[in-house]
Amino acid sequence: MLAQLFKRNLNHHQNAPLLKERVEYMSFLSINNPTEFRLKLIEGYLLRATELLRLEDQRIITVEEIEAAAVKWGISRKSIFNLILKIRGYCR
Repeated sequence: MLAQLFKRNLNHHQNAPLLKERVEYMSFLSINNPTEFRLKLIEGYLLRATELLRLEDQRIITVEEIEAAAVKWGISRKSIFNLILKIRGYCR
């Protein structure tokens, strides 16, 4: 099952935090038939976000932590602000 969901870096995925949650999310996405390319992108994004946000367990993540991770990832502060607004339902 894992090998089907995580096509790349299987060992890295198995050893990274929140494996169960990432597997559940990727399983959900794969049922909805996204393209193989999109699944590969999301797979990488999940792993990178887990690392950048130091997600060892389920906890509340602050906006400041998201901003710091985004800066490390290379996303501008304006894009972060727009993403937060979108998540909170203020814009589409």
